[in-house]
Amino acid sequence: MADVHEPLVRRKRKKVLVDYLVQFRWILVIFVVLPISSLIYFNIFLGDMWSAMKSEKKRQKQSDENVQKVVKRLKQRNPKKDGLVCTARKPWIAVGMRNVPKSKK
Repeated sequence: MADVHEPLVRRKRKKVLVDYLVQFRWILVIFVVLPISSLIYFNIFLGDMWSAMKSEKKRQKQSDENVQKVVKRLKQRNPKKDGLVCTARKPWIAVGMRNVPKSKK
């Protein structure tokens, strides 16, 4: 029978790769995560700058081209076969900050 007054000895667990990754995660953050996030934000910044440099005439021209594409597509469709046309925007485009009650018909 074990002696009551003898202290319990706890064996140490062998260190595995996960222990080292947790202990030195700052290395991963500094050399991998921060550069990748910086590149992503820089890419977004360049896209915003490119969009801001477009002239108003070029934007209007692109809008007119898109309208012509939609008109052409609507003329080609068969209303009896295809049914109704959905003119709603995609959900990720039509995001509003206001809560507007639905109209009752």
